[in-house]
Amino acid sequence: MRRVTLREVAEAAGVSRATAGRVLAGTDRNVHPELARRVVAARDRLGYRGNAAARALRTTSTRSVAVLVPSLRNPYFVQLVEEISGQLARSGRSLLLAESADDVGTEAERIATLLASVCDALLVVPTSCTGSGPAVAAAARTAPVVQIDRWARGVHLPSVAMDDAVGVRLLVDHLRARGARRLLYVGAEETSSSGRERAEAFRALSAPADRELALPSFSIDAGRDAARAVLAAGDLPDAVLCAADVLALGMMSGLQSAGVAVPDDVMIAGFDDTDLLRLVTPRITSVRPPVPEIVRVSLDRLDRPGATPARVLLPPGLEVRGSTRR
Repeated sequence: MRRVTLREVAEAAGVSRATAGRVLAGTDRNVHPELARRVVAARDRLGYRGNAAARALRTTSTRSVAVLVPSLRNPYFVQLVEEISGQLARSGRSLLLAESADDVGTEAERIATLLASVCDALLVVPTSCTGSGPAVAAAARTAPVVQIDRWARGVHLPSVAMDDAVGVRLLVDHLRARGARRLLYVGAEETSSSGRERAEAFRALSAPADRELALPSFSIDAGRDAARAVLAAGDLPDAVLCAADVLALGMMSGLQSAGVAVPDDVMIAGFDDTDLLRLVTPRITSVRPPVPEIVRVSLDRLDRPGATPARVLLPPGLEVRGSTRR
């Protein structure tokens, strides 16, 4: 549908465009109440969505930052949002939050909605390294934008993330040192930059006896499906390296239900070091992203959009726990 303009609202209300803008932006309390009533009635009747009002409010800082993540069902993104919210609050700023439901079309719609609201800048975790580029690049023409945790191809904007290749190397070295000769890498389809980089890093380090298993999504259910596939194959690996904690949780649940002992029969490791790992026994070894530093550098890039380097990769740590201690 065609977007209603501020001029049309002003004409319908019988006032000037400037008067209509001041009424809808709430910046002039001296407008006659009857004129203000007519403007509001015209706005509601025509379905005007207030972009001009948002632009008027942006002439001074609103002290708010919009954040868009792929899914709030993934505990890692909840952890990331909590850290962003805390750091914003300490600097006197607020957060506007939305999720893209792991869908590029929804992502584009949510970006447009967030930037039409009252916010100064956008932190976005791109859903797809190939499909998110146009919407993310378009957003940068409206407000400062930083890609956090992931990046979209062809977008010349700052990005701040964990160094996934280093994280995979930490896990592979750890599992080899524990005696694992046959590794199974379990990841999701490589649509996101993080999923792709983790898979590529594993392939660069893999041995002939290692294998890969690609799943349709990052979820506990997908991890259980992977466990069933491993059991059906009848040839257990020495260790399973999962590209996300939710996959590791599902994998361990599925193997333990079938009587496979973790770590005595199979070692399991994950990525993201989320709080969910506290709920299972044995606790799962996992790569720990430097979330506070990722957020701090991302907010710094929002405040200083011309800062270099444009892409920042921060080293992760490794939390060794019972799932890999034989």
